[in-house]
Amino acid sequence: MACCFNRSPRHIHLIRALYPQDPLAEIPANNLEQFLFFATTNQTHLEDASDYLVYRLRRKMQKGRDRKVEITLKISISLIDRVDPPQLGTLLDSLMQMLQVLLESREVRYQLDATQLFLHFAVREEPAPSHHRAYQFLVERFASLAVSGDETRVVSGLQALRGIIRKTSQSDLQSLLWQKFFLSHLLNAFLLNLSQSHTVTATATDPDIHPQRERRLSLHRRSLNLSLLITEPTENGSSTLSFSLAQTGLQELLDSALQQSLEICTECFTEYIDGCAPACEIDLESVGADLDPIFSFFISSVKDPLRYLVLKAYLRTISPAKPVSIQLIQIRLLHTALHVSDTASLVPCVWEIQDSVISLLKHSVSRESTLKQKITATLPDGDNETVLQSVLVTVLEKLCASVADYQKKETVMYIVQKLPDNATNEVFQLALVECLLKMSAVCRKISRSNSLSSNLLETLVNQFSYHNPGVQTGLQKVFQIFIDPLQDATDIRLDTNWNTLTELGLKANKASKQEIQIYRRLKEHLYWNLYELCRTNQRPQAVCPEVHRTLAILGLSLGCEIVQEGVYHFLISIQVLAEEDKTLSELIFIYKYIQYCI
Repeated sequence: MACCFNRSPRHIHLIRALYPQDPLAEIPANNLEQFLFFATTNQTHLEDASDYLVYRLRRKMQKGRDRKVEITLKISISLIDRVDPPQLGTLLDSLMQMLQVLLESREVRYQLDATQLFLHFAVREEPAPSHHRAYQFLVERFASLAVSGDETRVVSGLQALRGIIRKTSQSDLQSLLWQKFFLSHLLNAFLLNLSQSHTVTATATDPDIHPQRERRLSLHRRSLNLSLLITEPTENGSSTLSFSLAQTGLQELLDSALQQSLEICTECFTEYIDGCAPACEIDLESVGADLDPIFSFFISSVKDPLRYLVLKAYLRTISPAKPVSIQLIQIRLLHTALHVSDTASLVPCVWEIQDSVISLLKHSVSRESTLKQKITATLPDGDNETVLQSVLVTVLEKLCASVADYQKKETVMYIVQKLPDNATNEVFQLALVECLLKMSAVCRKISRSNSLSSNLLETLVNQFSYHNPGVQTGLQKVFQIFIDPLQDATDIRLDTNWNTLTELGLKANKASKQEIQIYRRLKEHLYWNLYELCRTNQRPQAVCPEVHRTLAILGLSLGCEIVQEGVYHFLISIQVLAEEDKTLSELIFIYKYIQYCI
């Protein structure tokens, strides 16, 4: 009589022997060692054993056998720790199935078990890390844990996200995995934890703003569609550990990111800022204060040779079509980026920064003018526009201060060339002139040899013909600074004579050959434009003092013997003009210049 025995495969028999009859007993050490030896000696054995562990895990979870689930996870962790690095790729598919089963569960303990299981895999070095489509699922679920508000889940989620960065940071995997969906979840998780930690620090000293900021963070979470597994924050907020993990994770992400990934990260960061729109309606200043140190850390974490790519990508996201509050935050963050960036990082993107700022300034001036014309204009919008324009001017000033001396002149000339030549944009002209004056004040720190530029001076002289007295005066002040940045002509008046110049701290210099050549190339246009400025201006009393200062600085900087011929002919023309038109009689006072120049 023949008998058939239904014998189980060896790996099933060994795995079943690992589950003790006593629920409180531990896994038999001898049985575990025997199983690990069997599974790691052959690739087929490893595949069969890992597949069966997935089956056991799914079945025990369905039946609610928590102790059996715990034992299965311990076996899996022991297997991950034992296999050789080349064999880790064999375990990847089964491991991802386990993680998916655990993370899809509604039980929090299973979700935390999933993070611990993945961390054991993440710390193992692989000769060639393998790609798996489940990474997209993992980053979404771990990010949801990281923004859940519960401290235990937040810490576990952040640790798991750092593990994902470690396993996918190789260049081959970056090109496949580090796309917008993947990176947006990573960044949003890190940034929200950093923002919430700043909130906790601030509210510790001012408890009254705690409810307001918590509401803002809640709105921000919803705007970023991070609703999966999210609950409201605990009363104590995020701990120092979660802040440290988020900061370290963000630094590791940016330090590992390649060029394309950095651009995507920057785009995701700006989308995070756009998510602040509902929060800005609550507290604009608070939002900016929270984001400022975070963006500073964001820029600083990028490698120096690639930092300019982040700045360029960030500039592409700044648009005049966005709400004014968002523009204001973005420009403030741009100012922060200029503060922490070195000169080498700014050189490739100086013109992009200026173009973006000028475009925003032009649109802001236009919107403000429109608001003033409307009866229904609201005061907050006008206030925001004024603040935005002030910050834009400050950004251009900071940019000029951050670049090298040779590029300071180029940044100023670029703004001069952007001055509109039609009279309808007088407000915008004045705004640009304000930029020029602040940028020129920065240039007072550079030497005379570096400040002189025939192209810049000629460009300034050709712009003297503007009809707006404020623009004319401002351009002359800029011209005076670049003729000699060490001389300050502010206190020179029409009745100033040679003796009082010493009291003002002004002294005559001896011109170099280069300065003489620049002056000879420039003098014909200079005196002609000054003459036209006096002839066509309807308010000579507003022009006369500044023309007087311009001539004084010329004489002091280049020497009386160099400029006396051109000044003499100019003064004769002005006096003839004043005699012909009695309304210009005030221009005759320019002859006072002769007392200390000729």
